[in-house]
Amino acid sequence: MASRGRVGHGATLAFSLGGRSRIPGVRVLLASREVQAADQEMFRHVGVEPVQARILALKSSVHFRADFEPMAKEVLVVKAPGPAHAG
Repeated sequence: MASRGRVGHGATLAFSLGGRSRIPGVRVLLASREVQAADQEMFRHVGVEPVQARILALKSSVHFRADFEPMAKEVLVVKAPGPAHAG
């Protein structure tokens, strides 16, 4: 997958879909391996247009901000236990 977002600028990223949910009204996409949510192209690659989502939740520390923050009405940072937590 080639990045077209604010972060990758044409860089190639090895990314594939690891799974999807079957919850009515909710889409849950899982990556097949650990990768930061650097730009919106990752969603488009698997058929999801991020700007059309009412809520978009990412597991990322700060990598998402450059490409996702400008489109967001609000960004909520959630702290969770573990070795790497949001500061």
